[in-house]
Amino acid sequence: MSRIREHHRLLVMIGLVTSVQIGALMVGTSVSAQTAEGWEIEFTGGFGDLTTAMIWSLAEFDGSLYAGTHSVGGCRVLARGTYPSRSAWGVLVSDGWGDASNLAATSMEEFTYTLVNPITALYVGTLNHTDGGEIWQYNQGVWYPFNAAGFGDSSNYMITALEAFADKLFAGTANSTTGAEIWNFSGITWYSAMTGGFGNSANSRISSLETFNGKLYASTLEPGGGEIWESPDGFNWSRAIPDVLLDDSGSIGVNALASAGGALYALVDGLNGLRVWQIAPGTPIQDSTSGFGDSLNDTNGTMVSFGDELYVGTQNMATGAQIWRLRGGTWTKENTNGFIDSYNSVALAMAVFDDRLVVGTINTAEGAELWRLPVILADGFESGGFQGWDLAAP
Repeated sequence: MSRIREHHRLLVMIGLVTSVQIGALMVGTSVSAQTAEGWEIEFTGGFGDLTTAMIWSLAEFDGSLYAGTHSVGGCRVLARGTYPSRSAWGVLVSDGWGDASNLAATSMEEFTYTLVNPITALYVGTLNHTDGGEIWQYNQGVWYPFNAAGFGDSSNYMITALEAFADKLFAGTANSTTGAEIWNFSGITWYSAMTGGFGNSANSRISSLETFNGKLYASTLEPGGGEIWESPDGFNWSRAIPDVLLDDSGSIGVNALASAGGALYALVDGLNGLRVWQIAPGTPIQDSTSGFGDSLNDTNGTMVSFGDELYVGTQNMATGAQIWRLRGGTWTKENTNGFIDSYNSVALAMAVFDDRLVVGTINTAEGAELWRLPVILADGFESGGFQGWDLAAP
């Protein structure tokens, strides 16, 4: 177990693959031949680069789907339009904005602020062990650097989460030296909203930021069990749930937060696998069995909501990533392990785009892959039993 966990941590945090940059602005059409019991793949082979092993972030912005990758030669950001109007992906960033130290595009968020006129843009955070994590703004086809690297401290080596809340853009960091930090931008400059890992330097990473019922929630990674904090304004923080609920000697903390169906959920790593907790409103309760019955569903995972449904993506280094859906109080497994490929070891990123659920994987052998569910939550539609997934292309 420890070898599997350490292997994944090294892949994600350091990068054990090399990058081959692609010179063309378009990277071809989606692949339609490979299927997995009703699932079909949108893209295989790391967007044309077999050494791009990770799709780390996904987001919808201005009618397009954006994907951020991990590449040792510098991260890439790609985009495509709604289905079926465009089948090709455009490469917007191919080399970490000219800095190979920007290894990964780790977080994405749309945010609007007003100076004279409203400015709506996409913001992308990076992993940069050299200078500190960066934030880039994409507005009307142009990229702009949007923060001082690491907010002036190279120990803030990654922008782990971005969230629009209370007319501000909040950014969470990873900092293994003094503890994770949270910063906010309101339209003029960046201000510190939290430093020192909420008073505990072992809280080394803000794993997620989520808005729920008028509050901003933040989760952390901490050996032995992470923490969840809440704030009505982004500056004054208090513990959202007691330590004892999340403490686990085999845990590295809380992986993700997401709201669905009027509730806030936390995805927590544990000795016996990932667990989903409903943490608000009311008394926190564990909402899933550990690892969904498989202890190897562990260490890392992600969540996204679509309507009243909650989707969870897991890491499983043995048999491949799994996708689980919570609907009406019932959990349903929504894919075959790894989409019939155990090298798809982690469902690292998920997003809803054009009424479809899109999943990006880590695949260190064959390049990252992107899968999609074409139509969900339509009247009378049932997606259980691995049905309804198909190619994200015309």
